Amino acid sequence: MLNFFVKILQNPIFLDNFLKKIGQKEVDIVCGGPPCQSFSLAGKRKKFDKKVDLFAHFLKVIRQLRPKYFVMENVKGILTKEQGKIKEMILQEIRSIVDLKEFNLLIFFVAQLKKTEIENSFILECYNLRLQFEKTTDKELDSLKNSYINNLENKFRLLTPKIVDYKTSKTDKKISTIRHVFNLLKRVKELEYIRKRVINEKAFSNLDNDFFADDFDSFLTSIESETIIEKIHTAFNNLKPNPAFLDDVQQIISALEIFDYSFDECVKGLSSFVAKANKEKEFETILSKIRLYNIEQPFVALASNYGVPQNRKRVLFIGCRKDQKLINDIPATVRHSEKS
Repeated sequence: MLNFFVKILQNPIFLDNFLKKIGQKEVDIVCGGPPCQSFSLAGKRKKFDKKVDLFAHFLKVIRQLRPKYFVMENVKGILTKEQGKIKEMILQEIRSIVDLKEFNLLIFFVAQLKKTEIENSFILECYNLRLQFEKTTDKELDSLKNSYINNLENKFRLLTPKIVDYKTSKTDKKISTIRHVFNLLKRVKELEYIRKRVINEKAFSNLDNDFFADDFDSFLTSIESETIIEKIHTAFNNLKPNPAFLDDVQQIISALEIFDYSFDECVKGLSSFVAKANKEKEFETILSKIRLYNIEQPFVALASNYGVPQNRKRVLFIGCRKDQKLINDIPATVRHSEKS
């Protein structure tokens, strides 16, 4: 059953065929959730478990179908997995599903903000470029991402002779590391493919609690965008550039971090610029228009409150489309006095 579920959800033609089948019909609700083994509090939880990726596939289905409501269900352990990072990642991804019809409101707002925040115009332009990732097709997205990184690469190329001599620029390990960061970030799509293949091979060979597991996990960590960007921090810190050029260095680092931001992280990053310009109210109004789904925190449901004769707790992520009533909890169907 698990393999069947994985093949259905990950099959690239499944969603296209389903969309053709339903035509213009609106979807009321989508319910589901990935297999719960890798999130359970019972037993050791695995890092880089291929079943974790099913969350991303589920959310891809939601982005395409855009139902009025959706429910993602899992065990309580999801709340604490990776010190709560997985839960926050899921909430960020849900909040990052946007209404493309309204999205240009935000693009225009950031462009106007850039005109008033002259000293921060470069960073605000990076935010504007990053936000445009949200409204492009896969093919256009690859081109847009490459253009983003190429601009930063050119900025570093102009900066290099100002912070190191010619010989150092050609032979120094730190300079090479910075250059290679740009190369790797242009290949994020290919690295993601490699990542999935390695995770599948790790699972197929059952590499867990052995002398192989840490090496495989270390490699998988090394090709994540966040880890790649950390290398540029280390390289610049060890270079110790002239203080006169520290602002240029920080701009490159900040721009790379923005490149890897989720939509929700972009919103948080823009908040300080918005507050400085006293435009918080306008910003919140725009966000309320472009966020397609409302969600606060996941709801923990006790099975016995809904007619199941056991005290098992399940976690429900309830996404409510912005034109629908917000649901934060589900009233119990069984009173305490009715439980045997």
